[in-house]
Amino acid sequence: MNLLLFEPGFPDMAHTRAHLEQNGYSVTQVNSLLEAKELLKQRSFQLVLFSVLQHAAALIGYFRQNHPTTGIVMINSRNMTEERLSALEMGVDECLSIPFDYRELILRLRRLLERQITIQDRELQGNPTFIGFQANTAMRQLIWLRTGERVPLTEREYDLLMYLLKNANQVVQRSTLFMRICGRSWEATDRCIDVSISNLRRKLRHYHQADSLIRSVRGKGYVLLLRRQSDFV
Repeated sequence: MNLLLFEPGFPDMAHTRAHLEQNGYSVTQVNSLLEAKELLKQRSFQLVLFSVLQHAAALIGYFRQNHPTTGIVMINSRNMTEERLSALEMGVDECLSIPFDYRELILRLRRLLERQITIQDRELQGNPTFIGFQANTAMRQLIWLRTGERVPLTEREYDLLMYLLKNANQVVQRSTLFMRICGRSWEATDRCIDVSISNLRRKLRHYHQADSLIRSVRGKGYVLLLRRQSDFV
């Protein structure tokens, strides 16, 4: 597994890298987000590991926007709850505080990869349930389970959601969505999918604060994020 390790401020870098490589990770060290961006033009990484940086928000935001399926793990230099919660709110998947046990780090990385694979490989069967919603595939309806209320989706919005759900945590090209959902090739001036995504987000947000559920990936398309196995039942 390819792991990107941000060097600035990272505690005991040599030992951390040694432990990661001993457990089968291919580790690449970088010194800045700019260096990481150049590297990502040529390679992909399943995991990113960093300690608290001055520009942590920019790093997290970049990966969540442009590489949303990459797992992000932060080493917190201080055992401060607010700092940890802030990182989790920004999109970090796992957060450890110094001092940490290397065995725990390896276990957390392994579990994060397992969750990603479980969700990505899962096929839609029966009536899939995710973050409080359930799709009734026979009736082509989406139900909010807390109240039993039907979410008022159009046919196109329902098809769009189901296709993104089937490909959860994978970026779906805009051109693919046009062909699958609209039945025609994509033209740059056609906003059909973008408008449907916007309406779908708004309707889901009425029931669940799912601002980050469907994310835009600049220049590519969209991804439906289910970052924990418990998101998808």
